Amino acid sequence: MLADTILKEKSENTSIIDKIDRYLLEQFKPKDTEREQISSINDFEEFCHSLQKHTPGIIVKKMTVHEFYSLIRLVKKQSSKNGGKSD
Repeated sequence: MLADTILKEKSENTSIIDKIDRYLLEQFKPKDTEREQISSINDFEEFCHSLQKHTPGIIVKKMTVHEFYSLIRLVKKQSSKNGGKSD
């Protein structure tokens, strides 16, 4: 209903919409996407190295997403059975 009203009275509501847009943009600070990407890549690399010991002869980086997350679940399950210790 509010959207219909705004669309019907577009010229009158333009300044209100601009204020709302400005407010929303001020609430969210832009992130350093390059830094996040580098951090994400590094985390993935470390995670692959730690999972590699559970998959001798299989390259973790070449696993499908399903295989990767299945391995994570398996390692977590084994770890909980061993009292939180992984092999």
